[in-house]
Order: sequence, then structure tokens, then C-alpha cells
Amino acid sequence: MFPGVGTLINLVAVIGGASLGILIGQRLGSKTRTLLTDVLGLATLLGAASALIPMWSERYIQSLPQGWPLLVVLGSLLIGGLIGSALKLEDRLDQLGENLR
Repeated sequence: MFPGVGTLINLVAVIGGASLGILIGQRLGSKTRTLLTDVLGLATLLGAASALIPMWSERYIQSLPQGWPLLVVLGSLLIGGLIGSALKLEDRLDQLGENLR
């Protein structure tokens, strides 16, 4: 494997999923679309939770002062949110979605 293979796999999965959604999304009933959205949201939530598990390992907790593991997560979210807001990523993604329609 090469560095960045995970990013490449993610890119292909996102493009494939978006393409599939554009191709067959309108053919599905609203209940089915809602169900798929709920299931994918739950899968994303579970994936995020499993990614946080190593944060609570004894070695990680001991390497930081008490209370810091949670602050690291909150700080990362805050910094990421500020960068995304400054770059207007949400607006750009919305515009990209409109252009793809």
C-alpha cells in the first residue's frame, strides 16, 4: 500500500455514492430515501464512535493531563469548523451540488 490510499478509497466511495444517488435517487420512494439516510447516518455515527475508542486508551490518557483528551477533540472540532467557515466550504459544496444537478 502507499501513503494516502485511505484518502483515495474515500474519494472513490464518495464519488461512486454520489453518482449512484444521482442516477437512482429519484426512482426511490420518499420513505425509502428517508430510511437510507437514517441508516447511513447511524453508520456514520457508529464509525465516529469507533474512531474515538483509542482516545480512551490508558496510554493516551496518561500522556495528557487530566481532562485534556476531551479538550483535544473539542479543540479539533472548533479549529476545523473555523477553517471550514473561513474557506466557506459549506457554500462551495452547496454550489457544487447545484451545478451537478
